[in-house]
Amino acid sequence: DLTDCKYIMDLHLRAKKALKFPDFYGCNWSAFWDSLSMDSPINTVTVKGTKTMSKDLQPSLETIIKIFERQKERCTKYGLFFNYVIED
Repeated sequence: DLTDCKYIMDLHLRAKKALKFPDFYGCNWSAFWDSLSMDSPINTVTVKGTKTMSKDLQPSLETIIKIFERQKERCTKYGLFFNYVIED
């Protein structure tokens, strides 16, 4: 839930908690990809609150979507399942 998210660190910490990333998660996009593709037990993600988050975070949201798309493609390639929904 990204409702009223204003800062990039807040976004990463919310993602860490929601996606069950490890304690050593590095709070950057490389670590996001690594944690999602290797460590996260989550196979379906619903993202909420994007319309209320800071406009300064729009590029970060676009990055998240690219990473989710990459994960979806990777999982499909290996016969696994991953999906995401942007719900507002």
